[in-house]
Amino acid sequence: LEENQLLVQGMMASKYLDTFEEQVTRWQRELSNVSDVLTMMSEVQRRWAYLETLFIGSDEVKKELPEDADRFVGIDDKFKVCLKGIGEVKNAVVASNRPGLLDDLNDMSDKLELCEKALADFLESKKRIFPRFYFVATAMLLDILSNGNRPNIVAQNINALLQGVKSLELSGDPPSVVESMTSNEGEVVPFSKTGALPLTGKVEIYLNDLINKMRDELRTQLGLAIKDYRTGGRKRSEWLFDHVAQLVLVTTQIEWSENTETAFDKVEAGDKSAMSTYSKEQIEMLSDLIVLVQGKLESLQRRKIMNMITLETHSRDINLMLINDKVVSKENFKWMGQLKTYWINYPDPNNDPDCWIFNCDAHFNYSYEYLGNAGRLVITPLTDRIYTTATQACHLVLGCAPAGPAGTGKTETT
Repeated sequence: LEENQLLVQGMMASKYLDTFEEQVTRWQRELSNVSDVLTMMSEVQRRWAYLETLFIGSDEVKKELPEDADRFVGIDDKFKVCLKGIGEVKNAVVASNRPGLLDDLNDMSDKLELCEKALADFLESKKRIFPRFYFVATAMLLDILSNGNRPNIVAQNINALLQGVKSLELSGDPPSVVESMTSNEGEVVPFSKTGALPLTGKVEIYLNDLINKMRDELRTQLGLAIKDYRTGGRKRSEWLFDHVAQLVLVTTQIEWSENTETAFDKVEAGDKSAMSTYSKEQIEMLSDLIVLVQGKLESLQRRKIMNMITLETHSRDINLMLINDKVVSKENFKWMGQLKTYWINYPDPNNDPDCWIFNCDAHFNYSYEYLGNAGRLVITPLTDRIYTTATQACHLVLGCAPAGPAGTGKTETT
């Protein structure tokens, strides 16, 4: 087409134009129409192909946007008639110069733009209610919205909304009551402490309820795990098998933070060997885990203990550093700059105890997002520096984007 247009353009500049002016002008006009029709046809076809599955195939869109759905049905019929007419002619120049074709395409493009805007506004309203929809592909989002009254279908896409959850166990007829969640590794977390959750109403509402239920359940189970650890009277090697892997790690980090600060208090009170004594206890507990992981264990249990070893090795190294550097106060930056976890009544002493993360002057409430039982990378001094940088950035309401070679732990750290 472009080659022919250039050829005609050259004829228009010829000194012999007068002889063929009528034919050359006609060809210039017709080729220009072919170009305009092709451009507009591509634009209309692209929008129509994208919207057809949504406005024709999605009951949710038809129900929520009835006026735009009817408008699209009219566009759909008109566009198919247009395509059929072009297909019957089988000549690009003749088909493109059919009277009214370009006007019809422009009209369809304008109406499709209205449908696109209405759909975008509709999806935006859903995303504002349930922000995790922002990270889901449009096709999957519409599949979720279309099947909102069938939770068992929605649950098939749960891993796109909750990264650590592979599936939900539903009961009832039809299945609509969440009894438990299963991680990507196969760990099952029953909603046994806070009760099952019925999924009813609009999908974006009950998905928010599901996230709140997950957090309430994990918070309740964390409180029970800490209580069992401190008052159960059992060996740690027995205790760890009775609780969710993620909560076991959080509990051991809470104990490390609080026991280290207790050692600091004893040092300040005159017991100079308190930190060394606690460090020896750490090494003994770590040695017990190493012996335990060498025994016969299921894969999930082995991974749980290996993750404990990874985190507690770092805790051991931190305490040895504090001893070697003769740090005697918990106000020292070498301790203040560590990522510390506490189970405390904060910020109001009258509040129920909850899990809080501290680093320097930054503090955050633990989010209780279920992560499953994935492997953990070794924590290095660089990781510690990123912890401090990232928490300070969040504290100052700024962003943080670690950069560096692949496989160094950027994603896991953040």
